[in-house]
This record gives sequence, C-alpha cells and structure tokens, in this order.
Amino acid sequence: MRGKKYSDEVKEKAYMMYAVCGNIAEVAKALKVPANTISVWLKNKKSDEFDELRAKKKREFVEQSSDIIDKAMTLLERRIDRALEKEAELDMVIDAIEDMGSDELSQKTKQRLIGAIEMLKIQDIRSLTTAIGTLYDKRALAKGESTENTSVTFKLPEGIMKYAE
Repeated sequence: MRGKKYSDEVKEKAYMMYAVCGNIAEVAKALKVPANTISVWLKNKKSDEFDELRAKKKREFVEQSSDIIDKAMTLLERRIDRALEKEAELDMVIDAIEDMGSDELSQKTKQRLIGAIEMLKIQDIRSLTTAIGTLYDKRALAKGESTENTSVTFKLPEGIMKYAE
C-alpha cells in the first residue's frame, strides 16, 4: 500500500503556499504533509495561469527594483557631489550663525537655521546605501540568484567615509 491520499484542496493549498513563500519545508510543516510529498506534487504540477502571473510579477519586480537602484545610485552620487562642493561653505555659515548675538537672532531661530543647513550636509548615507543593498538582495532573490557571499562595494570619495561610519 502506498502513502496517504490527499485531497485536491490540500494540493491546491500547497501550491498557493509555495507560490507565496517558495519554501517546501515551510509548506510541509504548515499543512502537516511530508516535504517529499509536496516536492513530488510540485514536480508533477502543470503550469497554470497562477504560475504565469507569478512569473510576470517577478519580472516586473526585477525591472522596478533595477530602476529604483539606478535612481538611488544617482541620488547618492548627487548627495556626495553636493556635500563635497559645499561642505566647507556650509560649515562657515553654521559658524557665523552660532557667533551671532542674541540681539540679531533668537536661539530658536539659530537652531532652526542650523538644522536646515545641516540637512544639506550628508548626515547618514548609511541608510541610503542599506536601502540600495536591500534592493540588490531582493532583486537577486527574485531572479533566482544567490545573495550569499555577494558584496556590493561603493567607492566613496576621500573625506566622505567619516559620514558613512
């Protein structure tokens, strides 16, 4: 006698769950069905509209993430260029504001002006580079590529590394 028989409903649920998570072990655990059984079902399953739609959405995600990565890299480059060009000038303006007496500017106005100027400087490019790296990983996963031992190197101009730390 062969193993336990499962209803078409259980099989369809397994297909749907696998389509969402892509992990046979996770589906097997959730449905309390042996992983080998689910593996055989997936192997023998014929492609359907759902599979085609999933593949299409994956391709769209890869394209969109590539566009976003390109835009983020452009933004990062602009921020670095602007910071390099204006860093000393911005520091001089901040020093001048801090040196002004209380009769010229109130403390609240000084802090508001300094805050606005500080926003023009590169404060934390780590968040931008982290977002780019995350998108690289998600795009690689969607393309079926490994993200292990993969590194993305950003070459930052001299003097900018202190802002990335």
